[in-house]
Order: sequence, then structure tokens, then C-alpha cells
Amino acid sequence: MASRILYLFPDTNLFIQCLPLHQLGWMAWKEFDEVHLMVSRPVQSEIDHQKNSGSDRLGRRARVASGILRDIILHGGGHKVVRDAGPLVKLFIVPELKPNPELSERLDYQEPDDCLVGTAHAFSQKNPGADVRILTHDTGPMASARMVDLPVAPIPDEWLLPPETTDAEKKIKELENELARLRRTEPDFRIRCLDRDHKEAEKIEIEVPRYLPLTGEEVAGLMGRISSRFPMATEFGSQEPDERNQGIRTTVIGYTKEIFAPATDEEISSYKNEKYPKWLGDCERILRDCNNLLERRVRRPAFIFSVANDGIRPAKDALITIEAKGRFEIMPLERNEKDDEENKPLTLARPPRAPSGKWKGVNTLFTGIESMERLLAISSQFGTLGIPAIPAIPRFPILPTRRDPNGFYWKPSLQKIPASEFSLECEQWRHGIEAELFEVEFYFDKTRESISGLLECRIHAENLSRTAVARAPVRIKISEIRAYETASAIVDALIRG
Repeated sequence: MASRILYLFPDTNLFIQCLPLHQLGWMAWKEFDEVHLMVSRPVQSEIDHQKNSGSDRLGRRARVASGILRDIILHGGGHKVVRDAGPLVKLFIVPELKPNPELSERLDYQEPDDCLVGTAHAFSQKNPGADVRILTHDTGPMASARMVDLPVAPIPDEWLLPPETTDAEKKIKELENELARLRRTEPDFRIRCLDRDHKEAEKIEIEVPRYLPLTGEEVAGLMGRISSRFPMATEFGSQEPDERNQGIRTTVIGYTKEIFAPATDEEISSYKNEKYPKWLGDCERILRDCNNLLERRVRRPAFIFSVANDGIRPAKDALITIEAKGRFEIMPLERNEKDDEENKPLTLARPPRAPSGKWKGVNTLFTGIESMERLLAISSQFGTLGIPAIPAIPRFPILPTRRDPNGFYWKPSLQKIPASEFSLECEQWRHGIEAELFEVEFYFDKTRESISGLLECRIHAENLSRTAVARAPVRIKISEIRAYETASAIVDALIRG
């Protein structure tokens, strides 16, 4: 029976902040036969760097850990036994493992924590079925591991060494307090992540439809139903002129009668050769393009960063950048006519009406003196017509427009096509006011089954000592839906109509 092995990729704090390895509570994993501690290159490099940190505990612990790793390299045969049973714990050095290149857009391999996670992920990919976890006490690698679906084994608090205060630590504490005091005089940005409905959301997990186009056979079947229900007209009413006298006297100059004008050859030809064929063609185009028309009515996935300056100072020359990291792009969310289009049902136009002649009303004028008297009476009521002159519009000098120092402006300009990032700048980002909302829409290839990545919001300012950052993992699932059901329904609605 194969041994049950747990592979733990430890963070540096296992060697620096915890009790010696042989004193730790490995019984927590007693269901495994062996626990392999895999020391990767990022951790090894960080330990080598910290061993020169002076004579305080950080430097001392780093030098001890470095000595253990050095002994494994020179004399240990590839590993060191930390515990001999219940479970067996071995310490390995694996500098040959490299971070997974497929995660380079989601993880920042300039950061040791992300490099550790990427290395463990690569090991897990090469060893399917192996139980691989990140062993850490820090939230940074925990968050990165969760972002790429890598399990985490949190270091228990009881493994940690008790606090040690040295002169250097006291000095560091003083400096930290001074830095905190200075930062309290800076802008302080609070970034909240919201979904499209303005609800709090730590991550973006959504499902969007991809409508499948109708086949040629499906289009032909639906068009057959339409042409059967609305065939081209062959009768166009009476071809003989007629008239009828309504006997209604108007208030001004005579009586009203109606004259019937038959449909002209031009009207009949236009119906047969233009209007009816065009209507059929429009119906067919809508059915063939039904999947695209439906997708344009679906709201694009969107996300909102709500940002407020809760500090006691305005931010000077602030720059906010929103960046997409992954196989998708973004654009600022704009309110336009498309928002109304999303709520309009998809319909087919009614067929054109066949010409069948028209009854038209005409006036029979009074004659002789009576007619003249009426016309004179009308003219005396209105008098001479005249149009008053339009007063001249005074011209004012056009003053040059000045940017609002508290407003947000695109840098360099408003984005018109999807891209990986966009930025806005504000000369003076006011504090103590309501949050600004920065909304983005996602654009991606719908032929893929799923899209994943990271959406990041960064804020820089002249009087901000460190960048304000918020990140949200992105996972979009694409589901296929047949457009035929909707196309069939709009044909039913036309026929019932």
C-alpha cells in the first residue's frame, strides 16, 4: 500500500517565528504516513538575506535555519528527518522547482509570497493527486493561494515564539509609531468592492450566456411559417373610381364629398417588388442574427470600486488606475441607449399592408356672391399678416474653460475600445465627502468555457507615501443557450399578433 504523503510548502515564518521544527505539533497530520516540508528557492533566498540582519532574533533564527539547509545540501543526502514517526516528517530543499508561468498574469512573481505560491502550484500540476498545501501564518500567501485554488495549512498560534523585545525592536516600534503619525496626516483611501447591484463583493463570480445561432434548416422552417401565415396579397381592391356625397356643410366655404381613388400600378408594384420582399428579408435577417441580437440585450458583467478619502487631507495630483490581469479586458461603464435596449423585447415587424385604394374627402366651393362675401368676411377678420423682426442675440466673449480641481479626468483620454487598463486623474481629491464610484464592464472571448484573472485598483498621489491597492479575483463562466427557442417565440407572437 502506497504511503500517504502530505506536501507542505512552508513560508519563511516557519523558520523565523516558530519554535524549533522538532518541537512543533506535527500530530495535527497524524492521518498521513509522511509529511514532506518542501523548501523552495524563494524561501531559501529570503532566509539567506535575513541571516545578515544583525544580532537580534531575526538574524539569529535565520542563521540557524540557513545552517540546517546548508547541512542538507552538503551532507544530508537531499533531506533531513525532523520527526521519525507519527507522522514521519522530512525537510527537503527543492531549488529546481519554478513558479507556474501560466499564473504570471494573476500572481506578481516579484513578490516572494506570490513566487512561493506559484512554485507550489507548479509542483501540484506536475504531481496530480498529490496533497499539496501552503504552510504559513501570514495572510498574504494565504490570499494568493486561495486566489489560485491552492489549499492552505495555517500555522497554529501555539507554534509561534513568544514576543521578544530588544533595543532594536523598541527603536523600530518608535519609528513605526512616528510613521503611523505621519500617515495620519496623509490622505487615507478606503476602497470597497461592489457588484453591479452595489452590494459588497470580495470576488467576481458570474455566469454569462452565449447564444448559439440558428441552423439554416431552423431559419427555413420559421420563415415557412411566416410566409404561410402572411402570403403576398394578390387582390388590391376595386379598380373603378367612385364618389359619394357626405352632405356635410363646412363652416367656411362649402360642402364635403368623398372620391375613391383605386390603388395605382406604382403602389402595387412597390408592394410586390419592394415592400413585401424587404419585409420577408428583414424577418430572415433577424432570425439569422437572433443570437447576436440576444447577446446585445444581455447586461455585460460589471464591477465597481467605491473609493473614499477618509483621511484629514486632500490627495494632491491623484492618479487612479484600474487594471485587468487575465484573459479579459475592461472599459469604463457608460450610461447610454444600450441600457434601454436591454429591456426591449425582440420582435418581428408586421407585414406591409397591401394597397387597396383610398377614399379622399374634397370640398365643393360656394359660387357667386355668397362665396365672395364669405371670403371677404374671412379676410377682414385676419387683416394684414406680418412677421415681427427677431431681436439680435447679444454676443458674449467665450471664456476659456478651466478644469475643476476636484473633478476626475481621463488620462490621456476617454477609452473607446476595451483595454487591459484605464486611468483617471484628479488635481485635488477631496476628503470627508461621499465615495466616488468607478465602474467597469468586462470584455472577453465567449468561445471559452471560463475566464479567470484579477481586477486591481491602484491609487497614487503626491502626498501619499504608499500606493492604495484593492484586488478582486475574477471568475466568469460561459454557458451555451440555443437562440432557437427565442426565435420561435417571436414568430409565434407575430402570428398571434
